[in-house]
Amino acid sequence: MAVTAGGAGDSQGNPLTTTCEARDGAPIPKWGLSVGCLRFAGESPTFFYAEKNKATEERARGLGTLWAALCAEHVLPYFEKECPSDDRPRKAIEEARRWVREGKPMKMAVIRKASLDAHAAARATENPAARAAARAAGQAVATVHVATHAPGAAYYALKVAKAVGGETKVATERKWQQKQLPKRLRMPFQKT
Repeated sequence: MAVTAGGAGDSQGNPLTTTCEARDGAPIPKWGLSVGCLRFAGESPTFFYAEKNKATEERARGLGTLWAALCAEHVLPYFEKECPSDDRPRKAIEEARRWVREGKPMKMAVIRKASLDAHAAARATENPAARAAARAAGQAVATVHVATHAPGAAYYALKVAKAVGGETKVATERKWQQKQLPKRLRMPFQKT
């Protein structure tokens, strides 16, 4: 399923359009999320450009990073059960939280390594739930660098839910994600 989503445009009035696609029949998250200069809403990400306020953007990215880490950690047991001696996804989540907690400038090499290590852990297992859980961790830590990775963590958590329990589990996970989403990041029309 491909969805084309457009925004109002940038500060010069240029339209921004993005195409999003669900892969492998995985569900696209149903929630509203506004992080920094991007907003995600409904069945698929919808991108809108807004003028950047550096301080507001940093706070929102920190909240988005914590939410993404929470989404990834929620499904991490599926990876840790399958690969108990591989701590790369957990370390990625810990690195994301450390960045928010310490409030220091991001070190790109550290964030990149943590994300790539989590994705390497995903490639090391054939178990679909474990693989998606590790990818959720990789997306969570990548949110430190780019806010648009936050929905990726939620998306992969939903893939875990689908792998272990089908659509019923997906609906439960989606509701849990929505409940965890900080109020400051919720879209005005989002139901809680």
